[in-house]
Amino acid sequence: MKFIVEIHIKRSINKVVTHFECHDFRLCRERGLTNIRHLSGLPGQDGARYLLHYENGSKALTIEEKILANRLPEEFIAHYSTPGIDYTVSSKFIAVAEFETIWVMEMDFTFSGFQSFLSIFMRPSLKKRSQAIMNHFKQFIEKEAGS
Repeated sequence: MKFIVEIHIKRSINKVVTHFECHDFRLCRERGLTNIRHLSGLPGQDGARYLLHYENGSKALTIEEKILANRLPEEFIAHYSTPGIDYTVSSKFIAVAEFETIWVMEMDFTFSGFQSFLSIFMRPSLKKRSQAIMNHFKQFIEKEAGS
């Protein structure tokens, strides 16, 4: 399952990318993300692996992240894996003005086991969740970053 979401952010590409890369900001901007643990590789570089821990009420989720390509400020590609779901996310950043950046996120999901059956119903919620992550990032950076 593939889809694309995008958002316009009223900040320079440098500020957007700086906040996108920073784990401290990531813990603030991603709702439910409680911990990021570095597993291997050079942090932030191609091949680096992390465990991301999320909590949502009584539910907990651990996702493994592997950076496939860090070509920021233009593009960041990572692969994520959790039981039954694997997905790759390509984030592209485009400066459209001195203080405006477009973030385009391309996502490609594959499902296995029981998640394959549920994937039929998951597309709208996954796209909505992805857009919500981007909206929260936009609100966070436009409020915190200054121009």
